[in-house]
Amino acid sequence: MTENDVNQAFDARLVSMLRDAYLFRTGQAKAQEAVRPKAEKATRTQGRSFKPENENTRLRKANTQLRKTGSVEDAEAVFEQMFG
Repeated sequence: MTENDVNQAFDARLVSMLRDAYLFRTGQAKAQEAVRPKAEKATRTQGRSFKPENENTRLRKANTQLRKTGSVEDAEAVFEQMFG
């Protein structure tokens, strides 16, 4: 509709019809949006993944234990990690 047509719309029935058409269009757009399937979100898992200990980690733990206790058994464990 042109601006001149809108300015000459004095009849309440015409204004009501235009409003109904506007509401129908906006409702139709909302209905189309609701019908569209929404993208699924990726689910996140909780917790940590398993990481096997490597040789450096075992040697570091054995050294830490040796520093804490100073025992011969812990020194033996350090040498076992170092030399096999």
